[in-house]
Amino acid sequence: KEFLVMTALVGLSLPLSAATIPVTTTNPTVSADGQCSLIEAIDNANADAAAHADCPAGSGADTIELASSAVYELDQVYINHYGPNGLPIIGSPITVQGHGSTIRRAAAAPQFRIVLVEGAGNFTLNDVTLENGAAGVYVGGAVYNNGGSVLLAGSTVTSNSASGAGGIYNNSGTVTLTGSEIRFNTGTAGIGGLSSVASTSDAVVVIERSLIHGNQAIDSGAGGIYTYAPGAFQAWIQVIDSEISDNTATSSSGGIRSEHSIVTIENSTISGNHAGVFCAGLFLEGGSGDIDRTTITGNVVDNTADYGTGGGLCVSDNTTTITNSTISGNSVLGPSSGQFFSGRGGGLSVVGGAYGVLPDVNTVVILEDSTICDNTAETTGGGISVYRFAGEMAVTVELRN
Repeated sequence: KEFLVMTALVGLSLPLSAATIPVTTTNPTVSADGQCSLIEAIDNANADAAAHADCPAGSGADTIELASSAVYELDQVYINHYGPNGLPIIGSPITVQGHGSTIRRAAAAPQFRIVLVEGAGNFTLNDVTLENGAAGVYVGGAVYNNGGSVLLAGSTVTSNSASGAGGIYNNSGTVTLTGSEIRFNTGTAGIGGLSSVASTSDAVVVIERSLIHGNQAIDSGAGGIYTYAPGAFQAWIQVIDSEISDNTATSSSGGIRSEHSIVTIENSTISGNHAGVFCAGLFLEGGSGDIDRTTITGNVVDNTADYGTGGGLCVSDNTTTITNSTISGNSVLGPSSGQFFSGRGGGLSVVGGAYGVLPDVNTVVILEDSTICDNTAETTGGGISVYRFAGEMAVTVELRN
């Protein structure tokens, strides 16, 4: 009987018990000094082993414990993969308990992002600040999530920069923010705060009780958030009990820009965002939108070119439902010839074929139990503008109650 039991257990893969790895020094580098550094802790967690004798061995879904309110300053590139990175690639389930600590790139260091998460990587940051990452010509100044999963809980991504997605870049993975902030990040060629693209599989972003604030997109893209599904896969974004405020874009969409994505916004505020050309607060092109119990206010198109439109939000080639919401105090400013959709839609601009591409779907906006007031436009439709720019598909706005 004993032999039979032993035989049955041969080859059986039992789950590893989780390990806790305390970081005992603020010097993040690798050194045989008897102190467990942040980089050594991540290496051990990834390897599920004692790759560095200074730290406990990793085992399963590991937790890395940082000191309280400490600063871990990275001063060199650790690995090059999709651009330079300051920390090891996250390739396994790892939770960092920050206790109010900061992980940042040193001011005099060469350019690199803070961290890259790959495929099997499942990275959770609790009460951590990621600061001053600089990916240069690459994307994701603080975090590049390449098909993995990233959770920020009570954490902050601030003052990072990259060519695209100064804060976080999500490529066909899942990013969740709860009680967190993405603020003051810069995209030097577009997208300041967070970008999510469904390139090789679905891309999911969930933002709950969080703040997206003061991010900047230079050139194209969106100041706060950009989401895009270019082909067969879906991109979802859900914003709940959150604030998207004071983000700026040189071109379009200071707050949120969505292309061919599924967008849900609940009990949130989109305010004080600026765009140089069009759609200051929110731009939904393709896909679908569902906005409920949300305030869209104080967003401004500065209209430096001759086709400014949509101070509060723009909808093009999709179906969007807006319920129990307020669109107020938004504006389209600057020079306008009044041609096409120029100078229109201080509050809401609804455009069929906004880019001149012939759409194959109707554009429909349903407003129910909502208020549109005190918005301004240079030429037409201080509150609402409805315009078919290209094609023959219907462009419709329904007002209910």
